[in-house]
Amino acid sequence: MDLVQPFGVITASCVEVRAAIDEEPFLGTVFGKRDTEYLTRYRRENFAQRDVAIITALRTEDPFSWNDVKHKANSSERQEVFNAASEHGYNEGWIVPHHGVAGSAGLTTFVADKLCDAPETKRLLTYAGLMFYRYARRHAQSATTSDAASLQLSRRQHEVAYWVSQGKTNWEISRLVGIKERTVHRHLEILRKKLEVRNRAEMLAKIYKYHLLEA
Repeated sequence: MDLVQPFGVITASCVEVRAAIDEEPFLGTVFGKRDTEYLTRYRRENFAQRDVAIITALRTEDPFSWNDVKHKANSSERQEVFNAASEHGYNEGWIVPHHGVAGSAGLTTFVADKLCDAPETKRLLTYAGLMFYRYARRHAQSATTSDAASLQLSRRQHEVAYWVSQGKTNWEISRLVGIKERTVHRHLEILRKKLEVRNRAEMLAKIYKYHLLEA
């Protein structure tokens, strides 16, 4: 991130949208500032299905900016993706598509309040986007080979994780599950340590990756 922050980049995210045949895509790696509220909302409201940046990245190998594709947000549902990003200080983005072997496809997104618009900056971001993506994919593949059995959840942890995935607060989970709010907090602390994550967004990404809610 030290390479791209001087050009206004707040966060870079790498996501594999379509995996190679007989493989599953990695959910994503985030570099820089992590707005967990926005990431949680993005996943909970399934923005990826109506994000015109992702839709465009699947159809082109050329990098592009959010401004290049905003005209494609021709419905309130698609426009909501950009509106939500703006609410969290993400007003501009630079997308670097990645198309790999056997039909895999993904992208690196650089987001900022205001990106430097110089052609040299765009070339640097494009190169950095490809490097970030390769790193993120290697890291995801390495993590997938670890012993997933050690990450199995207890019945109560499974319940708490499910309601977190539905966007519920600790207090709401305590009412739904029938336990005290401080007990919910304790279960979440145990989950974070077990999964080796720092926050809810990272916790949910790992839970989805290992299909722990399907157990």
